[in-house]
Amino acid sequence: NGTEWCLSNHNVTDCESIRDTAENRMNTYAYSFLTINAIWGACLVILLIITLAMLQGIISTPVVQKSKETNIPAWLTFPIMFSLLAGCVLLFSPSSFLSNGSSSRFYWIGISYMMAAGTFFFTALLGWYLSVKTVLNTHDIMIKRVAVTVFIASLFFATFAVGAVFAFSIIYSLDFIAVPLEDNERGSIACAVDSSGGCSNCPSQNVTLFNMNEAYCPEWNQRDVIRVMQSQLKQSASLGAIFLIYALSALRFAFDLRSHINAYQIEYV
Repeated sequence: NGTEWCLSNHNVTDCESIRDTAENRMNTYAYSFLTINAIWGACLVILLIITLAMLQGIISTPVVQKSKETNIPAWLTFPIMFSLLAGCVLLFSPSSFLSNGSSSRFYWIGISYMMAAGTFFFTALLGWYLSVKTVLNTHDIMIKRVAVTVFIASLFFATFAVGAVFAFSIIYSLDFIAVPLEDNERGSIACAVDSSGGCSNCPSQNVTLFNMNEAYCPEWNQRDVIRVMQSQLKQSASLGAIFLIYALSALRFAFDLRSHINAYQIEYV
């Protein structure tokens, strides 16, 4: 347990001050690392926007539009793969408090990632269809308009899913809203996410030592559990922000594509 670990590693019986110092130091390093990467990422996004604007000024707009239309399935490959991966990790990883097995009320975040992955995949298929569908007559224009409308609707759903995940994760991870936990919920989450064997009286351990009338994992207090929750929520918020950028960019392209299709009659007369 925790006392034995303290004695064997630090020759003391109470490691709370040592733990707090290590956590504060790690928080400082982590915030510095994330801040530097956020600034660098913002600079890269600005450079990418400027590059695309200059490219569209050099090359004709129809050529750029066709290129975007052809590459939209590849563009959505990243959010498809990593939304699915995030959903699987959050739902099925034994160390995730967001999994249903940890008795957490927040397991719907993993489900939202899975739904977003499915929606992005469906959108990529529509994007591929739009890229290969040729327009030869009015009937083809009508079919492509319907496909673009469904494309936009699916992107709205994906944007809502990842936007809700991002907003919820960032709010709770930054202590904007208190996270109330019952003692049973605290103990269940602690037993689920503990990977070092520091928890006692967990249902998954030796049934002869388990006492259902006593608190689960008394070694973990509510502050410890909330810190783990907020750490995982911050990671979820980072992924949600990335996927939200992808969804909004694809949505902007979809509206441009709809305007382009509506102007077919004018452009090709």
